[in-house]
Amino acid sequence: MQELMMPVPHWIVTGRDDGTIVFTDNEGRSVRYLPNDKKEKHQLTAGTIETKTKWDKGELRQEIALFDGMKAVRVHTISPETAQLTVTTTMEGGPGGRRSPFRLVYDRDEPR
Repeated sequence: MQELMMPVPHWIVTGRDDGTIVFTDNEGRSVRYLPNDKKEKHQLTAGTIETKTKWDKGELRQEIALFDGMKAVRVHTISPETAQLTVTTTMEGGPGGRRSPFRLVYDRDEPR
C-alpha cells in the first residue's frame, strides 16, 4: 500500500490508439491501464495488485483491490482552466472504513 500512496514527482501520461492509458514516472517506469472496467493484474515491487479502470464523466477512475476487503479508489481529472492533473485517492472498506481523500496536483509541462 505504501508504494501506491508514495507521491511521484512527475508523470508523463499518454493515450494509445487501442485506448490504453500509459503512466510513465520520472524514473522511466511505465504502467499501462485499459479503461474497460475489467480486472487487470499489475506487478509492483512488493507484490501484485488487481485494478479496474474506466472513464466516468470525463474522469479516469481506478479501483485498486488491496487486502481485507480494502480498496483504493483513484480518480484522475484535468482542470480545463489550468490544465493541471489532479489525482485523488480514497481508501475504502476494511478496518476503519472510508478515510479522507489524498490529493496530488501536477502542473502541465511546458512545450519543448
